[in-house]
Amino acid sequence: MSRQTEAILDLIYQATLEPERWPDILAAICASTGFASGCLIMDSAAPGSAAGTSFYATRRTERALRDFVEAGLFASCAGRLDRVGDALFVHEADFPAAVARRPAVETLHRLGLWDQTATLHRTPDGRRFVFTFEREAGAAGFSREAVGRLNRLRPHMVRSVTLGLRDPTAEARPQGPSLLGALPGPAVLIGPDEGVFEANAAALAHHPPLVRETGGESGRLSLAGWENAEFIRARIGLAARFGRGVDLTLRPRDPALPEQRLQAVPTSWHGAAALLVTLDPAGDDPPSRDPHALMDGFGLTRREAELTALLACGSSLTDAAPALGMSRETARHHLKQIFQKTDTHRQAQLVALVSREA
Repeated sequence: MSRQTEAILDLIYQATLEPERWPDILAAICASTGFASGCLIMDSAAPGSAAGTSFYATRRTERALRDFVEAGLFASCAGRLDRVGDALFVHEADFPAAVARRPAVETLHRLGLWDQTATLHRTPDGRRFVFTFEREAGAAGFSREAVGRLNRLRPHMVRSVTLGLRDPTAEARPQGPSLLGALPGPAVLIGPDEGVFEANAAALAHHPPLVRETGGESGRLSLAGWENAEFIRARIGLAARFGRGVDLTLRPRDPALPEQRLQAVPTSWHGAAALLVTLDPAGDDPPSRDPHALMDGFGLTRREAELTALLACGSSLTDAAPALGMSRETARHHLKQIFQKTDTHRQAQLVALVSREA
């Protein structure tokens, strides 16, 4: 994990308790990924209660859309996305503009902001929030590395907002829900001594086990079911003591179980230093393909490698061609050359080959 990524993660988790930090966090994410602007719209009221829509954005967009925000025109943003579906990672140029942001999108266009990615999330109690990111109109396509970086940051952004939306009175109740209860995936908060402060139901039920009972009120982080357990424990222990981030692939000792991606980021728990440890399926992140590696590995030209990288990341030929500034006919010609050089015949075969070689 790069120092730049660690710094952004630090900011993201600070927003759990200080949501007013989101404009600066969104600006940092944009600077890291090549987007020009980012927004967070939160439908922070549970169904049946009073409306509680909050809006944060990078300063440029925040100033431009102030009138829309004050008029409450973002209040139905999550609802509009909801009618379309719960796709978690939407990467289409016209979808958010047509569905999520009208009438504000006309103002964004006047600012020179165009394509968006939109991500809708829902908490277990029905509250919703949306992240959008915009780019400069007419700008060249994003590097795949930058898009991959944004996708790796998204789960942390989701966790931060989800935790920030928790009922502030829950911790005061003796039998209140876990602080991490709103997170769907396994999540554990540990202290500098690796003792467990909190663990959600997914972590307690996970196999291999993540939490080991010690006979006291709190357990210990358990890694016995994973390969290289001592190495992983040492990395997490250093991270917990010195407030560092960790990003590792975990391989279960049982070969029948899938690999998991462990991420740990420094945060706080009741004012004490803590480490938030989460697990996700190892294949959750969209792949990021390096065109230079594709040139070396398959003997592709630069343009062929760039097209292959986009196709391997899930783009269609129709979407990839304008992103690379070429006509569809030119892209189709390049694809024929790519098939010949890689001994494949269909795009699905090509994607599978690149995935195996990555």
